[in-house]
Amino acid sequence: MNSPTRYTVAACVAEFLRDQTADLAPTTRDNYTRLANTHITPYLGRYLLAELRVADVLAWLRGRKKHLSSRTLRLVLNLLERAIRYAQVQEVVARNVAELARLDQRGRLKGDKPGRPSKSMNLEQAVAVLKAAEGTRWYAYLMRSIVTGARTEEIRALTWEAG
Repeated sequence: MNSPTRYTVAACVAEFLRDQTADLAPTTRDNYTRLANTHITPYLGRYLLAELRVADVLAWLRGRKKHLSSRTLRLVLNLLERAIRYAQVQEVVARNVAELARLDQRGRLKGDKPGRPSKSMNLEQAVAVLKAAEGTRWYAYLMRSIVTGARTEEIRALTWEAG
């Protein structure tokens, strides 16, 4: 094993493949080696593992995304995560930056695309709704919904006595 200050991603991945895949089926071992040699080492191999940043991993994933299926993209990220985890066990590196770069089921980077806009009310809107409903049978329903954040189908199932 190299000194942690000179330990590259390429050395980390090679060591992981050598030490941690020996008991796997030959086809699986060959597949991991091919994935590492084609999609990890040429792009990230020169980085010192201790200096690899989450931003580097995210940039690599975005670049590979155009060329790989969602499944293969998840596989290569998982392979990199496992290799770095192995280096953590060997106390060569403290942090696994690959674990911080996540993909969803479709191979999209988490946080890469904005979600749908919120439909929640702001405080002023909630107060206005409650004032408008005051004295009606809807007040308790709306108050419970706003205060707890429960969904409408959860609130509708509740029963209570008018008091």
